[in-house]
Amino acid sequence: MQNYDSAFQDLVQPGDVLVAGYNFGCGSSREQAATALRGCGVAMVIAASVSETFSRNAFNNGLIVVECPEFYEAVCDTRVSSDERECRTLVRSEVHVDFGRSEIRFGEERYQFSPLNDVPQELILSGGLESVIRMRLGLEGLAV
Repeated sequence: MQNYDSAFQDLVQPGDVLVAGYNFGCGSSREQAATALRGCGVAMVIAASVSETFSRNAFNNGLIVVECPEFYEAVCDTRVSSDERECRTLVRSEVHVDFGRSEIRFGEERYQFSPLNDVPQELILSGGLESVIRMRLGLEGLAV
């Protein structure tokens, strides 16, 4: 995120939801992109769209990622300069995500996203792929 905003690591707080644009994570073939976000406290990413590689790496490392272009457009529409399509303003507002309904609530507005299937759900609830494998091998709680 340093190329985008050099102050990001100082601004992000545990539990923050990162709202991102189109093709988020493109070019991030290494899992460190997802683990760095999770490590600095990002609870989840809501993006207009997400690169498949980033998405897989995120779920493998227990980071929640959903695509919702309508939410991104709504949040950014009020915060864009007239000459560029960027959303750089830090917004500290309550975002409620209801995974049972596949719905994001932001103020009075509601936005639908595609439900997460069983594999991402298991990875997220378990804390990532490494934890799933450790559980399946009966190694949870053992130092490896």
